[in-house]
Amino acid sequence: MTKEKFGIVVFISVLLGIVGFIIIFFSVNFGTTRAESWLRERGGADTEYFHLMINGYITSFLITGIMLFLLSIVVFTISFIQIHTKGFKESLHLEE
Repeated sequence: MTKEKFGIVVFISVLLGIVGFIIIFFSVNFGTTRAESWLRERGGADTEYFHLMINGYITSFLITGIMLFLLSIVVFTISFIQIHTKGFKESLHLEE
């Protein structure tokens, strides 16, 4: 892996980690907003059913955020281990 590719991988993994963390942190707000939107579209629902929908949406956002955050950690760890075991390969520059 070249230094340029490693930089791109690190950038992508950090970006995924930040997005995942934001989704985890705001999952209650996102889930509640989505459930309220569902309630508006439906025109009303039973209170228990609405709470079930809120919990479902919050759980969905939590799982999505956790998956993105863990994916970023795995990608960063694998690329970091690869760099320390194999080192950087120098990219080939063809000069004319």
